Amino acid sequence: MNNERLKTVDDDCRDIERRLMLFGKAIECNLSITDRVLEQLSSESVAQPGTGALQGSHSGSLTRRGSLKTLQKLSVGALAATVLLALLSTVADSRLTFAQVVDSMQKATSCSYDIRMGMRNSETFHVPELTGKFYWQAPDQFRSEDYLLQNDGVPDSLSKEINIFSRSEKGIALNTKEKTYSETLPFGGRMSPLMALQNLSDFEAAASKNLGSRVINGIPCTGFELAMEVVDPDSGDGGKLEAWIDNHTRLPQQVSISMFDSFIPVDLVFENFQWNEPLDEELFSVVPPTGYSLRKVEANQKRSHEEIVGGIVDAFRLYAELSGGQYPQVKVIYGDVMLDDLYRFAGISLEQYMAAINKDNELIVKDKELWDKYSRISESTRDWAELNAIMSHDASALYNGMTVAPTDKEKVLFNWRRVDGKDQVIYGDLRVEVQSP
Repeated sequence: MNNERLKTVDDDCRDIERRLMLFGKAIECNLSITDRVLEQLSSESVAQPGTGALQGSHSGSLTRRGSLKTLQKLSVGALAATVLLALLSTVADSRLTFAQVVDSMQKATSCSYDIRMGMRNSETFHVPELTGKFYWQAPDQFRSEDYLLQNDGVPDSLSKEINIFSRSEKGIALNTKEKTYSETLPFGGRMSPLMALQNLSDFEAAASKNLGSRVINGIPCTGFELAMEVVDPDSGDGGKLEAWIDNHTRLPQQVSISMFDSFIPVDLVFENFQWNEPLDEELFSVVPPTGYSLRKVEANQKRSHEEIVGGIVDAFRLYAELSGGQYPQVKVIYGDVMLDDLYRFAGISLEQYMAAINKDNELIVKDKELWDKYSRISESTRDWAELNAIMSHDASALYNGMTVAPTDKEKVLFNWRRVDGKDQVIYGDLRVEVQSP
């Protein structure tokens, strides 16, 4: 691809980013709010510094009967949407060129699809499959639905956690079972590189392999595969993306991702795509439904600005300690990736991880040093979530961990804008300061 051609495609991709805005809540917001241990993080809300509790980050739970209460909470619609755009940026062969897929996406006016999430070929874990649905309508309206699990572990399509959102306007989060709602902030901060669709030539060169042809729902499709970290290096290792593209419309008919989340093999499948079909405007209404009450946040679920800042500092300190003296070497911090790093640094295995969660096995508990590390890592879950919530909602937030070390007293590690208009600053030596802009 010559430079002129690359520039044209790059411009097209920026137009996609502009028009689709946030095709799903950016992946970093969702993955970072994963709750691994219910005892360590009882709140379903993540507070944003200076604004109180950040509502609307709720999601369905993967629940295993017995002592394993909660492995994770993940709003899969956002991941689905982000993966979709990533895959579209890599498709290139003799029949489906990248430019053709770009052209099809530019002409798209709406989209909806179903979501399935479950454990992959695992004898260690057996959990119910999580299901949901996602809707997008041009230019900036989005809705994700996670179907809540019933007592028997079967998803209930009538009991949902719904998030309606945009990049520029406030949204709303609904729980149809409890009949509660909460307002949500625009997602105006950092987005995953998956959304940027840049470095196109690198993506095309690294597009793993052609999966051949397949008929999906009676539609002839061509499949492609690539490693997730090719598109977003900060998303962690081991993720694999797969897409099946309609040969005629050049739009996805099925998208899937296989990944590990704290040792847990996860499969996500996005299917039954409906492109350019009229969608009811009520799907995107941010007006609380009749009979719904404002979701209450318990006092013990709220943290002050100072407590949030202190928690983030503690999380950075823990990472530097266990990693041997460095901060996360990423541009975008995803909470689950940070926790995976910390467990690896601490030398905690899958067997030990499960023993710690179950608390009925002496495998890790008898090792006081290892148990202490596990406890500190687990307790940092909320702090990483707070940090990521800041990056997701605050366009001015800036993380410099790739160039700032714990010995850098005068260099800024992380800073963001408080609601009072002042800047909250954390330096490399973890000193904190509030500055006037």
